[in-house]
Amino acid sequence: MRLFTCHVENFGRLQDLDLDFRSGLHTVEEPNGWGKSTLAAFLQVMFYGFANEKSRSELGNERRRYAPWQQGVYGGSVTFSWRGHLYRIERVFGLKNAKEDHTAIYDAETNLPVEDLPDNPGETLFAIDRDSFARTVFVAQQDCGTEATSGIQAKIGHLEGENADMADYQTVQASLKKQMDALTPVRKTGEVHRLRLEKAQCESDAARRPICEETLEKLQEQLDKRELRVSRLKKETAVSREELRQLSVTQQTAANFLMEDAELLRLQQLDAVFSDGQPQEQEMEEAELCLAEIRKMRSDFDREQRELYDPHDGRTDDQPVRRGTSLASVLVFALFASALLAFFVNRYAAAALAALAVVIMVVVVRRDMKEEKEEGPQKPVVVVKQRTSPLDKAEDLRRKKEELKEARSRIQEAEEELLAFLRQYYPDLTEEEDLSRTLQRLQYEKAEYTVLLEKKEKADAAKEAWQESMRTARQALAETGSRQGVLSVADLENLIAENTERIEQDEDEIAGICQQISDVEEDLDRLSDTEERLQDLEEQIQNKQHRYKVIRQTSAYLAKARAAFTARYMEPVNQAFDRYYRMLTGEERKDYQLDADLQISVREWGVLRDPAFLSEGWQDLIGLCRRMAMIDAMYEAEKPFLIFDDPFVNLDGEKLEKALAFLKQVAERYQVLYFTCHESRVPR
Repeated sequence: MRLFTCHVENFGRLQDLDLDFRSGLHTVEEPNGWGKSTLAAFLQVMFYGFANEKSRSELGNERRRYAPWQQGVYGGSVTFSWRGHLYRIERVFGLKNAKEDHTAIYDAETNLPVEDLPDNPGETLFAIDRDSFARTVFVAQQDCGTEATSGIQAKIGHLEGENADMADYQTVQASLKKQMDALTPVRKTGEVHRLRLEKAQCESDAARRPICEETLEKLQEQLDKRELRVSRLKKETAVSREELRQLSVTQQTAANFLMEDAELLRLQQLDAVFSDGQPQEQEMEEAELCLAEIRKMRSDFDREQRELYDPHDGRTDDQPVRRGTSLASVLVFALFASALLAFFVNRYAAAALAALAVVIMVVVVRRDMKEEKEEGPQKPVVVVKQRTSPLDKAEDLRRKKEELKEARSRIQEAEEELLAFLRQYYPDLTEEEDLSRTLQRLQYEKAEYTVLLEKKEKADAAKEAWQESMRTARQALAETGSRQGVLSVADLENLIAENTERIEQDEDEIAGICQQISDVEEDLDRLSDTEERLQDLEEQIQNKQHRYKVIRQTSAYLAKARAAFTARYMEPVNQAFDRYYRMLTGEERKDYQLDADLQISVREWGVLRDPAFLSEGWQDLIGLCRRMAMIDAMYEAEKPFLIFDDPFVNLDGEKLEKALAFLKQVAERYQVLYFTCHESRVPR
């Protein structure tokens, strides 16, 4: 099979390109960016269609990636030979999906349509799928490595018609492995392992039943104790609240009548004053009458004494005159008499005396007016009665003195009587103190003492009521079983607060205990389910272990059968690998090993390793050897054309020279389309 021509209408950056392909080695040397890789992709797409059409990536989705840059018809044609006939395939691609594609295959000699080839003829022409084509015939840029697909293995074994069976082998083995991985007892993800762990956990849980039952019993005992205590505390608190209410009323009443310290001190002082009792109302009235009589007697005494000792010669009893005024009148009269005498003797002297008399009269009048103003109208004025004879005056004076003496004696007796009365309450009272003020003080303090005594009596009664309420509260609390000593309202309030706090704490504990009981009961229910689950797990484990054993044996038998099958073509592939290895390296293979799956390993320091540990150049060499070895085994009769898209870019000068020689030798048996961008990698 070989390519003859191709026409690219529009594909990526390629437009209206026509090429004729030579047999053997056909080299396309063009600079970077010309479209060599695009041309290689075009040839692959013409036979197999686009890949990754569901990808949203512009680069991953080939249909989007190679859409014409310059618009126009998307597609082209390729002329090729197969089994001695010449064919031409023409394809126009849609921009969105395969539904818009149009494919036509013609007999190139007759130009008649060919019906026995599908729209994507690659699988028919090459007898492999697109992935196998990319792993062998089509060497993309920087992709010399390869893997043996089921299609490649079927083609090597000449079982093209059984390709599905080879592909199914991988699928079946993968499915068996997946089932074994899912069932394995040695991995954490295995179902048998998981069931064993679950069984062990269930057994551990089931062993906790006696502990749970004992815990439940203890929790129930704690709950009963807490509920009993809460009931007692609530009863005690209710009684305390009622007693507190009553006690608060009596305490408030006592507080309302509570005497202040100053009042108590004053009461103590008044107790000392009235230590022998308070004066009776009659005694107070008699003392007031006595004081009034003393005042009257003193007034009369003062008036009579003034009448007795004030001069009143030449005046009648009802001619009151002030002493200063009388003396001034006498003096003025003398001055006027002297002035009259001097008038007849010396007029100037008479005028001077008259003026002096006038001045004296003015001064005296002003002084009298000032004294009257200061003394007021109540100031007693001693009236000097005029006596008709000296004998009458002397008798009257004697009589008045006797009367004054008697009056003074009566006043003194009355004062001594009143002083004796007052000294019952004020022992330190002296004769010089004002009896009137002392009596007023006694009246005030008697009234004050009466008020304080009444207040103290009420305070004592309220206190007694409060104390009685306190005794009642203590008795009521004692009946509830409380051991708390109650001495005051504050004690009751503290007791209520403490009980409330303890009730809240106990209720919280009760809620916690109830939750624990619920949890334990649920745990016991789960343990019952766990015990049932244990029986089910034992059955499942037995069934799963049996299934795992059967699947593992099945996988082993399939692998053994496949190994026996692949052993038939192992030798031809190994021989071809050695041949191409010598072409590329000039050496015999000694460190590489192919297994029955056509996987290659490299031996380093006595250990087989993946070729990925090698350099890029050696990886490319090993990949090309594997590809060519598999191609030789796959196509013993009609050889396919090969596409090499610059596969030697990672080789050094020595290996590149051998690689170009390798290329020429391969072209002797295959048509090789070789794309490169540098003349140093062009065979000469």
